[in-house]
Amino acid sequence: MKYRSVSIGVVLFTLSNFMPFTGPSMAAPVGGFIAVLDDDVNNSDSSNTVLYYDVNDMSRPMFAIFAGWKNSFTQTILGTSITTGEAQSLDSLAIDPATGLTYVIDVDRAGPTGSIMTPGPNNELFGVPENTEGDYNLLTFDFQAAYNHWAANFEGPGPGRADDTYVTYISGGTAGDPNAPAPAPGAYDLRIDNFQHYTAGPPNLNEVFLPGLVRKIGEVARPEFNETSPPSAGLFGYAHTHLEFIDADTLVLVDRPNADLSTQNDINALGQADDSTIRILNRIGTAPGLSTPYTPGSTVGGFDRGTTETWESVIIGQPLMDPDSPGEYMDVALVKNKNGVTGLWIVENDRLDGSGDEVSFFEITNLTGPAGNGLRQLNIGGGAPGFTLDDNPVLAANTGDGAADGVHVNPLTGDVFIIESGLTDSPQDEPSVIIREVTSYDNGSGQIEFGAWRYVQLDLTALPDDDSFVTDGRRTAYDYVNNTMYFYDFDTSAIGEGGNYLYDWYALDLDTGVVTQSFLNADDSTRGFRTEDRYEYFYLVPEPAGLLSCMVGSTILFSRKRFQQGRPR
Repeated sequence: MKYRSVSIGVVLFTLSNFMPFTGPSMAAPVGGFIAVLDDDVNNSDSSNTVLYYDVNDMSRPMFAIFAGWKNSFTQTILGTSITTGEAQSLDSLAIDPATGLTYVIDVDRAGPTGSIMTPGPNNELFGVPENTEGDYNLLTFDFQAAYNHWAANFEGPGPGRADDTYVTYISGGTAGDPNAPAPAPGAYDLRIDNFQHYTAGPPNLNEVFLPGLVRKIGEVARPEFNETSPPSAGLFGYAHTHLEFIDADTLVLVDRPNADLSTQNDINALGQADDSTIRILNRIGTAPGLSTPYTPGSTVGGFDRGTTETWESVIIGQPLMDPDSPGEYMDVALVKNKNGVTGLWIVENDRLDGSGDEVSFFEITNLTGPAGNGLRQLNIGGGAPGFTLDDNPVLAANTGDGAADGVHVNPLTGDVFIIESGLTDSPQDEPSVIIREVTSYDNGSGQIEFGAWRYVQLDLTALPDDDSFVTDGRRTAYDYVNNTMYFYDFDTSAIGEGGNYLYDWYALDLDTGVVTQSFLNADDSTRGFRTEDRYEYFYLVPEPAGLLSCMVGSTILFSRKRFQQGRPR
């Protein structure tokens, strides 16, 4: 059992940022959970949802919350009137660690920025009001309300219900109309085709209507590039955003390249000035209608059609990690007020030219504009703004041959956890976790001070998986409470390419290097299509008395298993 001494400031940070509010009669969820943004349009019962797992049992989700539709219309097909709906185009998510409230970015692509999507004649079927095109819709998913309903009605064992019945929640007010009536039985079937359209058919048996779970709280401006016809090649044909939670009024978003990407020639002409923007999403009111009027050509501001609150976006800078071109940002992780420093660890893909991937820290000192924000120096190489990742820095720290699949941060210690891919190695091997200890985010000279390296590789040799491919390291979630990295892998159904084990969860204990949980052929409703790193861990703590009772002087001793309590049964 390992212990690490943590200052009382860390404890207060933990209580203030990770403790849920619970009323006297509310049986709030307790323990570790993982949220997965599932944007796989081919999956029959959980496409365009957020799925939630209990880390004590990753064999299948507890429940999913469906994002809903942004519009509906009726068309005649072979003489038959068919009602269809345009699905949300989910892109990234962030979690409020105190409550589990989930923020989701939905990208509107169908029209010019600021144009109006007029509701179709059957709009009342879905309860969706008007929608603005060419922006980002900001949605929230109420984890606690769904959990409480699931625990009371479907978590087993119990009279008349199966053990841990998996359900998908449908919310009538999914896009800003919480008072919309419940759809008629069978009218809210979730199955959608490759064009992300609602299709008629019998309802899925696991659907449960629970109004008010999903709200459209804002419409925020985004770059005005044209992606109605994405280019057929090039990384930037479909680049995802990255969303992080600062507080209930403030989110930070790493955007797409700030340029028109209509053709492959546009991609080829990109330069550093076209780098992705970093935006702050601000809640400026708990009622709609307060956003700054939109000016064509502007990428700052917001809109108010169909929202329950008012949010705006403001550009606060660009990472500028590549000297000649926009960065191909694989993943980001937020650090909040460590040694007075707030910002984002960013991993950037440089593998196209054969060099190791870049790792930098973008410091946020100004939430209203770019002044003062930028890459913070590291206490290496005379104060470099980043470092090149090595395949295994414990063995060789100057090879520059590492390929990053993702990045995570321990919010208590500030240490950085980089997922290093094995796909580019020769021979290929399983992904590893490269841990870089951060002893201080401010060493007195404006630099981040590092400690030791650690290296832990995912070892699956003892598991009966017939998958001949290595695990994809892009789908991970970090459990900072138990120092465990979760990997999610899925393959094809061919023998030797997954076979009977298509959807696999592995829990890698970073203290011991042992896979403590493995669920082969887990529930196949989790696909994560095109979302890769949209897997977020959060931990909801019980009442604070248990934490405060273990104070020793000015420090608290945290066991690796200190908070491994799980859900009450």
